[in-house]
Amino acid sequence: MSTLEIAPELMTNGGVIDVYHGVPVADPFRWLEEHQSPRTRAWIEEQAKTSRSYLDSLPGREMLAPRVAALLNQEAIGEILKFGDTIFYTKRRPGEEQAKLYRRAGITGEDELLLDPATLGKENSLSLTIVDVSPNGKLLAFGLREGGQGARRVRILDLDTRETLSDELPKGAVRGFNFLPESNGFFYVSELVEKPHDPRTAKRHFFGQPIAQDKTVFYGGRVANLRLVAGFDANSCTAVHTVIRAVGGKNLTSIHLQLLCKCGNPLLTLVEDSPDSWDMRIHGDQLYVFHGENPEMGRTLVRVPLSAPDLAQATTVLVEGEKRFQSWRIFGDRILTTAVENISSVLRMYALDGQPLGTIDLPAPGTASILGGDRDGCFFSFESYAHPREVYYYQFSTGDRILLSSPASRVEGLATRRVEYAAQDGTLIPLTLLGLPEVLARGNAPALLTAYGAAGVCLTPQHSFLATHFVELGGIFAIAHIRGGGEHGPAWEEAGKRHNRPTVHKDFIAAAEYLISSGMADRKRIAIAGGSNSGLLVGTAMTQRPDLFCAVMCLAPIIDMLRYHRFNNTQFYVPQFGSVEDPEDFPILLSYSPYHNVHDGVRYPALLMISGDSDTRCDPMHARKFVARLQAATSTVPEPNPILLDWNPLRGHFATLPLATRVAAIVDRLAFLCHHLKMEVA
Repeated sequence: MSTLEIAPELMTNGGVIDVYHGVPVADPFRWLEEHQSPRTRAWIEEQAKTSRSYLDSLPGREMLAPRVAALLNQEAIGEILKFGDTIFYTKRRPGEEQAKLYRRAGITGEDELLLDPATLGKENSLSLTIVDVSPNGKLLAFGLREGGQGARRVRILDLDTRETLSDELPKGAVRGFNFLPESNGFFYVSELVEKPHDPRTAKRHFFGQPIAQDKTVFYGGRVANLRLVAGFDANSCTAVHTVIRAVGGKNLTSIHLQLLCKCGNPLLTLVEDSPDSWDMRIHGDQLYVFHGENPEMGRTLVRVPLSAPDLAQATTVLVEGEKRFQSWRIFGDRILTTAVENISSVLRMYALDGQPLGTIDLPAPGTASILGGDRDGCFFSFESYAHPREVYYYQFSTGDRILLSSPASRVEGLATRRVEYAAQDGTLIPLTLLGLPEVLARGNAPALLTAYGAAGVCLTPQHSFLATHFVELGGIFAIAHIRGGGEHGPAWEEAGKRHNRPTVHKDFIAAAEYLISSGMADRKRIAIAGGSNSGLLVGTAMTQRPDLFCAVMCLAPIIDMLRYHRFNNTQFYVPQFGSVEDPEDFPILLSYSPYHNVHDGVRYPALLMISGDSDTRCDPMHARKFVARLQAATSTVPEPNPILLDWNPLRGHFATLPLATRVAAIVDRLAFLCHHLKMEVA
């Protein structure tokens, strides 16, 4: 985008011209990066008012709301933790706005309410997370998140008195928390929201002393491009400190072991400035280490004695291979892994020496996540396109699978079809189609297309309330398993990474073209939707092929690819996307950055941009600047499509808003899609 393409009044009204490697690039809405400036706040208020008026006027809203509410208003268990024979968990019952904290004696015991977040103020905006239980079983650490914020406070609940202690970690990103062996304090790492440039340190707190007086036990550094993640094993009194630095387009990892209960707290460095990925667990007297980034053989799980942790002498336990592990945990004498096969989850068990012990049967092809467990069994969640998320307990000794919550209502009558389409270079890309049987058979239907395509994320079958009702209304929901994701292993991810990033966009656009050429979708009724990295994907697609789509729904995206790495912790995304500081990355980023590829006078699809003040992962400045640029570019287009900003101050990157707010948001989005796809909502 040259400066000549930007209207002069935009450049004299707060615009900036940057020069990258000798190339001038206009940024007409730089002023919208200032979150709290009066000008920005006034602009947001006006946008929100306009969007609210438009969304409220859409026909059929009153007919969408009852079904959306029925879909969402089901019992749901969130987090879960087992301590001895007691289970702690969060659960939201039908009719409740947020999940509450419970415990029960044994797997099938009765619910005992411990804490309702509504009693802590903030109306219904507070949500709970379980952090840790003390070794003596008398204290529980819980997190409090307001709205969709990533940051949370950590408080301590006395399980006997039901009172919260005065000891509290202020709002921040808690990258490590464990109670001390004597249950008289805790070990933690916290990055404060209000002090982003504070040094990254691990500290030890004793109950009753001010947090400000906590002693630092490990100093990670003070630079902004550094992240410290720590864990503490109370049995061995050993801390594992992982320091990740974003340097020169790489994320370099160093790992240190520290014996906190010995005089002098001796420190041992295991890994220093490695570009590979590393993940460690202490189990008994062994240290298990999962590492490596070999696209052909995959990563390796090894173990070494904690008393002599020499990685050069490590014993190999498991080799990942092509089927990438999504997660791994150790419970008692078993290692559990989740992997992806045929774009669905597989839960496998291994002995501690790596010998296979079989799989855990799942209700159907879908998505499984390990939640926790102990030597007797494990908790896992399961969901699929037609099956809302449920939580199960799997007993190792018997192989029994026990459902812990009331059965979720399966969505009847939905059909799925897996096909393949050819990308521009001929590579075959899997495409999942979800619809009513008669709609999939007939074709020529309105379609909503999504994908992810980054960081090895695999879109296994997950339940979506919006997609469910969209399909019930006669639409086709399409999921393109494009490169950059993890559907076909590490090599599939590498094919869409950094300099290969344009491949991801081509794969996505080819999916839309296939829907048309196959007769599956009506060529005039295709919408695209995505959030976070997927928000970048749909933003790129709408600017590259505005003729192909009639509506776009974009949630919490990154959009300005020349400045994304300057906000929050996104410098750690550079290995995935690149940076303008690199002269080889710059032309690629400029070629697809959605904000910089909006052109005046083009008729762009209708856009519903969804963002809010509480997003600390994908800075909300991206949403603001993109909306402003599109509105300016389409101001001279006859009867332009609406460019809307749906703004909620509490909206962030986490789906933890109250039930009523979530229902209203999905109704807004469905009404927007149905209107622009010309779908009947009766």
